[in-house]
Amino acid sequence: MTTIAVVAAGSVVRQGVCRLLAEASSRFTPCGFASLVEMPAELDPDVVVIDWPNRAVDALVRMLPANSRAVLLCDPTDPPDLGQAVAAGARGFLTRDTEVDDLLLAVDAVRHGGMHVTAEMLGMLTGDAERRHLALGEREIELLHWVTRGLTNEQIGGRMSLTKSTVTSYLRQVRSKLNAANKTDLTRRAIELGYVLPR
Repeated sequence: MTTIAVVAAGSVVRQGVCRLLAEASSRFTPCGFASLVEMPAELDPDVVVIDWPNRAVDALVRMLPANSRAVLLCDPTDPPDLGQAVAAGARGFLTRDTEVDDLLLAVDAVRHGGMHVTAEMLGMLTGDAERRHLALGEREIELLHWVTRGLTNEQIGGRMSLTKSTVTSYLRQVRSKLNAANKTDLTRRAIELGYVLPR
């Protein structure tokens, strides 16, 4: 059974989201709280759905229960910074008026260790420069996957059926798009932008 904590200052939102999750699946045990501070430490929810009021996410990293992943219901007029929110533990990003299906998709993806960002939120969460950086192809994303696991260019070439020089060329291209100086920096940027999850 998946435990889902729903945190929202407004009781209508809190009760509404809890009811929708309970009706959607018998595998979910939703429980509501007015704030993260209210949540008992022993609860240890799998996913925390939070009605997040603004862009400031510093409090999130201090208050989110250990090992929990958050789905943020964001204010589209004041969305959080994507990199900071991911670093704080957020893995799902939706607007407050999201469709039920999107909420369920987000909760399901996040509880299995993935991420969920709706197309609408992606544009709001990233600036123009970041949007250009996010335009990576499938092969470039696969390359990031191997880079973050510490493989050499030769090993990556073997996994992706590419020559070492082609891997070097791909790396140069991806580093340029993500504004990364080296592989370590590239790994950090890949995590910040949600291409890979922290290990």
